[in-house]
Amino acid sequence: MLALRWLRGEARRIADRLDPDPAASRWVTEAMRQPVVPVPDCPAELRVWAADMDDQRAARARLKAGVPLTVVVPDTDCRYTLTVRPLHLP
Repeated sequence: MLALRWLRGEARRIADRLDPDPAASRWVTEAMRQPVVPVPDCPAELRVWAADMDDQRAARARLKAGVPLTVVVPDTDCRYTLTVRPLHLP
């Protein structure tokens, strides 16, 4: 499904704009990385949703059934909502 692939790309794009992924960055060296206690945050949740194949299978099934898909990820002062609706063409 092209719409689902687009939505995953948008989730990654938003996550990278909010907080670049240090694991994928070329400019962050090992000396700059410090161990941190993992805390759920908006960019991390968007990346996890985009990479989780079980979530993607469930999303694909929803869209094939004609049900809209909405992914809502809260942040400190707002929330990010990604929505895809299937089109019913005659």
